[in-house]
Amino acid sequence: MSGLNYKSVDDTSVNNDGSDGFDGSDCEIQPESIIPSITLRHPTLHNNSGVQRSSTENSLQDSLNLYTPPESQSTNPKRYRDIIRRSSVIMAQSGKKVHRTVSLSSDIFNTSYSDNHNGTENEPLLGDENSGDGRYFNDTRRYLRRKVLEPAKEVYYNDVYRNVLKCSIAYLIASLGVYWTPFDVLLGNTDSKHVVATVATYFHPARSKGSMTQTLIYVVVSLLFTFVVSFGCRLISTVFFKQGADEVSHAIDLVVSSIALGIIAFMKQKVNKQTFNTACSLASISIVSCIVKEGSLNSADIPIERLQSTFQVVVVGCIIAVGICYLLWPVSSVRHLRKSLNDSYDIMSSCLSVVAKRFLTGEKLTPRDNEIFNALKSNLTELLTNLEEAKFELRCYGREQEWQLFNRLVETTISLARHLQALRSSTEMQWNLLHSHSSNSEMESEINSLRSLDSYTSDILRLSQSVENMTTLNSEPNIDHHADNSAQLFDLFVSYLSPSIRSFIFTLKGVMSEVPFEKFSEEFPHKFAKTTNLQISLKTSIQLYEQKQAESFSKLYDQEIFKKPADFLFKADQEEVTACCGNFSSLLGLYGNELMEFIKLSEKYEAARESPLSWPWLSFHYKRENRAPSEEEIRKQSISLNAALLDLQSQLETSDASAKKKRKGMEKWTYRLWKSLKVFRRTDVQFGIRVGLGAFCLAVFAFLPQTKVTFNNWRLEWSLAIYCIMMNKSLGGTTMTVKWRILGTFMGAFSAYVVWMVTDGNVYALCFTGFLISLPSFYIIIYWSKNNAFGRFILLTYNLTALYSYSMRSQQDSEDGGEGGDNPFVEEIAFHRFVAVSIGIIWALVMASCFLPNSARSRLKSGLTVLWLRLGLIWYSDPLEYDPISLRLIGLKDKPGVNRLLSECETLLKQAPIEFRLKGSFPTEAYSSLLKYTSSIIDNFENISLMIKVDPVLSVNEEFVLKYIEAERNEVEHRIFLIFYMIASSMKLGFPIPSKPASIEHAKDRMLFKLSEVRDSVVQKPELSLTNNDFILLYSYILVASSITEQLDNIMELLRELLGDVSEEIFQLV
Repeated sequence: MSGLNYKSVDDTSVNNDGSDGFDGSDCEIQPESIIPSITLRHPTLHNNSGVQRSSTENSLQDSLNLYTPPESQSTNPKRYRDIIRRSSVIMAQSGKKVHRTVSLSSDIFNTSYSDNHNGTENEPLLGDENSGDGRYFNDTRRYLRRKVLEPAKEVYYNDVYRNVLKCSIAYLIASLGVYWTPFDVLLGNTDSKHVVATVATYFHPARSKGSMTQTLIYVVVSLLFTFVVSFGCRLISTVFFKQGADEVSHAIDLVVSSIALGIIAFMKQKVNKQTFNTACSLASISIVSCIVKEGSLNSADIPIERLQSTFQVVVVGCIIAVGICYLLWPVSSVRHLRKSLNDSYDIMSSCLSVVAKRFLTGEKLTPRDNEIFNALKSNLTELLTNLEEAKFELRCYGREQEWQLFNRLVETTISLARHLQALRSSTEMQWNLLHSHSSNSEMESEINSLRSLDSYTSDILRLSQSVENMTTLNSEPNIDHHADNSAQLFDLFVSYLSPSIRSFIFTLKGVMSEVPFEKFSEEFPHKFAKTTNLQISLKTSIQLYEQKQAESFSKLYDQEIFKKPADFLFKADQEEVTACCGNFSSLLGLYGNELMEFIKLSEKYEAARESPLSWPWLSFHYKRENRAPSEEEIRKQSISLNAALLDLQSQLETSDASAKKKRKGMEKWTYRLWKSLKVFRRTDVQFGIRVGLGAFCLAVFAFLPQTKVTFNNWRLEWSLAIYCIMMNKSLGGTTMTVKWRILGTFMGAFSAYVVWMVTDGNVYALCFTGFLISLPSFYIIIYWSKNNAFGRFILLTYNLTALYSYSMRSQQDSEDGGEGGDNPFVEEIAFHRFVAVSIGIIWALVMASCFLPNSARSRLKSGLTVLWLRLGLIWYSDPLEYDPISLRLIGLKDKPGVNRLLSECETLLKQAPIEFRLKGSFPTEAYSSLLKYTSSIIDNFENISLMIKVDPVLSVNEEFVLKYIEAERNEVEHRIFLIFYMIASSMKLGFPIPSKPASIEHAKDRMLFKLSEVRDSVVQKPELSLTNNDFILLYSYILVASSITEQLDNIMELLRELLGDVSEEIFQLV
């Protein structure tokens, strides 16, 4: 079992009656008990063909290999020690319950040895003693295999080489539309044949089949839009031109093309997908070619031939790219999705070990631990991308049921990842509490620690370390565990619940190591792994864990510390510690339940795969009937932003009713007009207007008599196309690629000129050189995470120069006789293309800076302000609000909205440093920390959201507890909202936070003290019969409130540093 080792003490099975469960008898001390490990698994990576993994997979494997913490990173052994006991564990594969001493560490030595030692027991250690030709031949064969065959095989199976080569082959075939006469004749008489290669550049085949299908659909839609707009516009403008209204004809072409380009830009920003951006780029090129260029040159005719040739070259380029994608080393997005699911559970297995070890040992999460969680976050992003691509692949093939099941599997996986984020928050909160307690009473903790527990563990600790954890203690003396202060409650928690947590995690990791998709084979789909045994094992393990959890908390609450009178602060600290422990153990149980859902769904995969083919998305006859909203729709409305605003208005006792009554006559109409015009305040609408207006300003030179000839000779239609392609919603997004685009333009034009002059335009030399240039260019396009437009512009300008020049000379495709006609002036063509593309780049920068500018810096500040206000509003509207009749919890409001805002702020943070700033460099690090702390707050919201999702209906006891502390909860919510309101105002005004802001601590302590009163009342009135389960929801609430308080303190400290410079300008009315 990958990443799981255990030391057998007694393999005798134990009855499944729970009597011999996690009782902690027979102890063995192993201080490094839970050492996370990860092994990325994929069926293609474990075959017997000797194929090496790609560099991407190797780098992911290296970045996720976990480690044994260094000796220097040790905690106080007298207080925080992970105690390994001989426990009852459930074996994931067999479902048997056995006594095992569990060590969740990877056997690195055995793995590395087995990988490096390839010999057999019959192979001589010193090799073949025979000498002569046979040994020389064997040595030569081994040398060739090691130096030639294995590197060649590694290159052949490497995804990087394959993807780049696929793109270059597609580019080579597309360029034959200019270089090969039969292909050239097929495309007809047009000077746009080089666009076939340009389409192959933008629409490259280095995609999965699902991604290519998605892109192809978008391209078809964009071409239909282009054809309808171009044909309709030119038809109307031609009619006016023939009637002598030249100006009206040109105005129609100019206005319609500008509006069309603005609409394309708006949709590009609205959809915001890379595949859709590719289709928008092709649509922009087609609009410019069919309306602007053709309207300038042939205003009297409907350009049927131009429309035909333009769409012909675009379609041919798409066919080449699609053919290469599907025929040469095709990549299945479904296979990528299965691999991403495998990787997800590998990483989550490591995350589970990390949080358990850190919680049980009282250690702080290390930077390496945070890297694992960052890897999980990246994996979830990849998972969603692969799911979307698999959607197009599966639904196109009619495998609707399989797609629906994958969708549910991914939703469950994301839910499991959120559980881990909540466990991480609980672990971080535990360390903060321990750190606070240790700093306040370090001496007291040293003296009053659990003497009996320490004396018991000290000798065994040395023994287990000396024999490397291979001994087992068969008996345990009776220990009277007790706690004299809140800090020691953590020691008791470890003492009581550590064995059950470790045993439960052992089973969870065993189940996750058997994710069925790693055993799936396309060749043998009917041998799909069954999960029945895994379900039985996991169900038994969950039952045992919940039983021991209840027993452990019952023992904890029997401690004298909960019964004896204590002061206010001590009771508050005690409840916070208990809430942290209860939250962690409860979340771990919920994680097991959610994992059970995934395993149950996995067993349905084979049936879904073999289900009949269907294409329900082709049914257009569906008619929505008038019906009452469903319960789910009502629930979504109750957790929307509008619902939170209504709560705020009701608490503030304000509404729009009084304001509406005061408006009379003309004011009503002006108010309605003002509300209807708010659509133009949206950044995506302003972006479309900006692009359309800029296109109008450039295209007007194509129709003015004074500039028409220059516009066509210098091919400035490419300025217009490049301007539309590179425009971004924000100034920083437009600016960040300017220098790379200009540099790529120069390199493409210059290389085309040099190659032409050296080879004298030889067709074979041009064809081969273009193929060579495309290799590094496509590598940049595909694998550069930033500035990949650099490679695209190299090829684009090379096409506009070399391919266009050869088309003019050899195929006589020049339509206007400019730039040398049949004897092209290559240096002039190269210079014209460089100037044309550069004008488009510079004009995009000018429009982004001067007309309706959308600065990423100012938008980032506004985004943070709105995000903090919305987070405060979510908390202010009571996360534990419920329906008094059905006792159903409503849940957190506006969660999707804040996640979208956070994502946009993260994008703006990448663009903001690029913008020119006279004030100095942008404080990227400070804003990055602000987003980090804000993201932690959102992750903490997920903690309480998970609790509500699992059990959304309150019990009578839970309602009693909530009502008992309702006033104190309201006070905490008001204080937290006040802090959010204060930091949002500080960011908006640019004014620093006061040195003594509002505090949450006292309100939170009063709530915790009131919660302790509930426990006291239970002791005094046993008829209440409250159990630990009645407090689980409040555990999450207290933990989230404490964590939010900490993150808000960090944000306020950062704002003091960021906005600490107070000048007179703030107090002046300019």
